[in-house]
Amino acid sequence: MVVSRMAKEWTQFASPPSYTGGNESNDFNFFKELYLDDIFDSPLGSDLKYYHGKPNLVNDNGVSFKGVVQQVISDNDDSSKKRQVLCSVGTLTSGDYIKYKDDFWIVVGLVDDNKFYEKAIIYYCNWVLKFTLSPDFGSKVTEYPVYCTNSTQYNSGVKNAINTKFGSAQYLVYIQSNDETNMVERDTRFLIDKNNLRPTAYRITQVDETSKSFNNKGVNIWTIMECQTEYMNDDIHNGIANKVKQEVVSDSYKNHNISTNNQNLLDEWA
Repeated sequence: MVVSRMAKEWTQFASPPSYTGGNESNDFNFFKELYLDDIFDSPLGSDLKYYHGKPNLVNDNGVSFKGVVQQVISDNDDSSKKRQVLCSVGTLTSGDYIKYKDDFWIVVGLVDDNKFYEKAIIYYCNWVLKFTLSPDFGSKVTEYPVYCTNSTQYNSGVKNAINTKFGSAQYLVYIQSNDETNMVERDTRFLIDKNNLRPTAYRITQVDETSKSFNNKGVNIWTIMECQTEYMNDDIHNGIANKVKQEVVSDSYKNHNISTNNQNLLDEWA
């Protein structure tokens, strides 16, 4: 009986102390930062950078931070391009870009926290998309890292036109939502191909600015469909669709008395 009573006492834990001094929140935040710093400085932690706005691909404008990247080992193709990032509360927002191991990733979905750390889902940016902005933004060429995934289903991948034959591949493009990208409209064309001699062109057939929108930030999802490459209008060498045409339109936008040559080009496109 004595042994039984002693064993029972050994397995009992004391009740948590009554701690209501009024400084609980400050103490929690203090110790929380210490614990997080220990985790981030451990072998589990990684050196990362975040970009709340558009990343500068020439002069890096990222802000360094520490975090833990999870799901780095995957067992299927889809999850191999997605990760989870744990970091201090208030670091990331939806639509932010992250640089991890010298590659860009984009925060997709709602970033939330448990008051101890926050978690973000990130997708690997597998392409840098170049395109010409509207005349409202000076018709300048811009480029964004994007996550691009094939969404072609249940067709042969080829369709016939009257005089030619071209593919019917379809992709989903995930890109940061901001003032520039929100102005990109349906039928905007892109060149997406590693073949820089005869690149494949695509055009936007659907713009989704709501599915991944959180507090006016987030990710735009563009559905793009394969279309005809326009060798007279596209800058094939630099991979920019409609660059030649856009320069003429920009000329018209800025100067109503455009040159006769440019006016003839506009008449031909009309």
